[in-house]
Amino acid sequence: MIIRSESIIVYYFSRLPNNQCRYTMIVRADARGNVPSKVMSNGLVSMVDKCRQAYDLFERDNEIDRLERQAFISAITTAPELTNFERNLIHKR
Repeated sequence: MIIRSESIIVYYFSRLPNNQCRYTMIVRADARGNVPSKVMSNGLVSMVDKCRQAYDLFERDNEIDRLERQAFISAITTAPELTNFERNLIHKR
């Protein structure tokens, strides 16, 4: 049995602050009515899994949160001194 289908995948990266990027994956799949739904589902899961693998590889959530907190705190010149509790929250990982 020959199964013919067609898919197009576009990856779009855009620059964000703090040496980050936004990763967008756009998928267009045309099964042409010839592909069993289980096969299509497995293919789509595989495509989404690639997105998750990229996230896991480049994940820097805690680092980015720390950088954004520090930038925000530095921008507030008239803020009162931080309490020990607040300081511990900032340095908590």
